[in-house]
Amino acid sequence: MFASIQETNFWLKWQDLIWALSVTFGLIGFYILLHILDDQYWTLVHYDYTYDVDYSTSNSSTNATNDVSYLNANDTDYSLLNDSSYDNYTYIYPMTFSDYVEYYMPMVVSAVIALSLVTTPLAAYFSATNDRLSWPIRLLATAENINKFIYALSSCLNDMCSYFDLCSEDLCWSFYKLSWILTDMYSLCDVAQYCQCLISLSRFLVLSLDGAYFRYTTKLPIIQLLIPYALRVAFAQIEIALCDYSFQQIVHEFLITMPYFLTCGLDFVTDRKVKTLKKNGRVSRVECLLMLQMVTNSCMTVINFIIYYMCSFVTYLFFGYDVWIVFSKLRTLIQVLLFNLVSSLISVLFLRKPKDREPRSGVAVTVTSVAPTAKRTTMTRVE
Repeated sequence: MFASIQETNFWLKWQDLIWALSVTFGLIGFYILLHILDDQYWTLVHYDYTYDVDYSTSNSSTNATNDVSYLNANDTDYSLLNDSSYDNYTYIYPMTFSDYVEYYMPMVVSAVIALSLVTTPLAAYFSATNDRLSWPIRLLATAENINKFIYALSSCLNDMCSYFDLCSEDLCWSFYKLSWILTDMYSLCDVAQYCQCLISLSRFLVLSLDGAYFRYTTKLPIIQLLIPYALRVAFAQIEIALCDYSFQQIVHEFLITMPYFLTCGLDFVTDRKVKTLKKNGRVSRVECLLMLQMVTNSCMTVINFIIYYMCSFVTYLFFGYDVWIVFSKLRTLIQVLLFNLVSSLISVLFLRKPKDREPRSGVAVTVTSVAPTAKRTTMTRVE
């Protein structure tokens, strides 16, 4: 039956789009399933929590252990609450590994974001100066890395005031508000990924659907640039307009991430097309490098949304809360590491203009030129 479907004109024309949408909605469905499973907090590990409390006074010291019976209202001595010496009791809470992770993790995240202040401008520069790329793709790739730079800069200004106490209260509040607008409310990191989505869409329309819609990818580049910003602002306004918290979570967790998965679906089909054309020698080096940048970006999306929630669910199920809470604190680090630092480094490597390869001396080189109205001519040059 499937073989007969593949022979229809509808399938031959739209198979690339069908495959792209199938991968997209498959990833979205799998992500929603993992998200729901992760929220169930199922575990095979059950702890018997005991808390040691050291009641220390100037004259005596008493050690007590809290268990379930001690917390029973019938067994509690309420006269202790009226004892003035109760104010001198000292509660000892030993630092756990999770506490250390929670304390130092924001500093590590800030360091990673600070490093991206160096890599993102370089990525924007190389993207803008690579004239081998089409003008809309250069514009979108440059805007993507500029957005990441502004995202990192606003975060670093806020962290500088928080950690080093270098700012006045008003200035600290201004930086905090600016950081909240640019990193949370209208996340520029999301805008950057939406730019990447449009790059993937452009390459998809070039190589798929028989190139019938290729001409649209070269028109109105400024309008194309404004689409990611308009889309993120629209999602934010929808989230604000919804009064119910559960609906806001649906927008924040699922609707905003849909362009991420659409990028993966488009890149899946485009990569297959590029590999087929590469076998026939019909793909340039710039196109191969751009494809590597796109595929790597999609892999980071899968790591951040699919692999992370798979690991989170397995960690809580088999290792319990104490191990899971440490793993969950790595989420922000994973996001800034992948989508700020690593992605900008990848853009530096793959979106820079490649150098022209000069033939080695003494090697015969065949140069083929095709003129629009002339026959193909071939000449041999020896250097």
